[in-house]
Amino acid sequence: IPHLVKIIIIFAAMSIHAFFSISVMSATTLLDNGFFALLERPWATDLLADQKLGGSIGWAMGEIPILLALLATFMQWQRADKNEANRIDRAADRAAAMGEDDELAQYNRYLAQLNRRDLSQ
Repeated sequence: IPHLVKIIIIFAAMSIHAFFSISVMSATTLLDNGFFALLERPWATDLLADQKLGGSIGWAMGEIPILLALLATFMQWQRADKNEANRIDRAADRAAAMGEDDELAQYNRYLAQLNRRDLSQ
């Protein structure tokens, strides 16, 4: 999968987590339909505040791994670009050692031939 597609997927996952967590935090009613209120736990005095706290904790704890995955993807992309540049440089050095043109010089020559052909028509 190309790195750009990976980054788009990560941003999509990030937005889904954020949307869910923000909707939980901004809810004005309980999501449990009164289940926890029926349990009558003595430590559960403000269930809506607990729900909002849970939404914020879920948002924070969900975004941290996604941000780490995003950072890792950017690092992989950078490493892949560096490896590709090194490969191209090695091929150019090998071609120069053999007295040949590298891929870029061959491509430029091809484009120059196309340009001359177009101008002559």
